Amino acid sequence: MSDTSKFKSVAIPTIAYKKLLLICEREHRGIGQQVSKFIDDFFEKTYGVSTSRKLTYKEDLASKGVGSFKN
Repeated sequence: MSDTSKFKSVAIPTIAYKKLLLICEREHRGIGQQVSKFIDDFFEKTYGVSTSRKLTYKEDLASKGVGSFKN
């Protein structure tokens, strides 16, 4: 069984999944890696916080106006 403290599942519409598979094939990444890259890129662009290091939620995110993050 997977470690639920490290991995989470999400449901997406089938059409979005098929599009994601095409992107993954083109980018040579697994689905999890590709979704993580999309999220990291969006997060850095939106909040100006690089996700290349472990985030300190109280310091980094709260100062960027991001509230109610739970560990």
